Amino acid sequence: MRIVAVRPRPVCVVLFIVYAVFGLCAFLVFDFDNASELILPFGILMPLADFTFNIRLARSIVSAEPVPYAIAAIAAYAVSGFVTAAALTYCFNFVAGLTGGIDARFVATSDEKEPSS
Repeated sequence: MRIVAVRPRPVCVVLFIVYAVFGLCAFLVFDFDNASELILPFGILMPLADFTFNIRLARSIVSAEPVPYAIAAIAAYAVSGFVTAAALTYCFNFVAGLTGGIDARFVATSDEKEPSS
């Protein structure tokens, strides 16, 4: 069996939610660890690659009214997750289309023997 394409919508929704949680965690770390600035990323954000436009907000701006900035952090990370998922899904589909699909065979890792009586 070969995977020829992946639908982008489910992948985008999952990463949207996961990155929104990361945004909440980033805001909580910023708020409770007294970090000097809050960074709101917009773009493709993943491990080992960061193609984002960052908005940096100083602590003095954020500490006056933290709730709107918490919502902004969650939204920025969620949008970045959506964009990242869309880009990765389209890259995967492009490569799978060029190669004729990605092999998806399941290989048994141990002998499946019935227990002896």
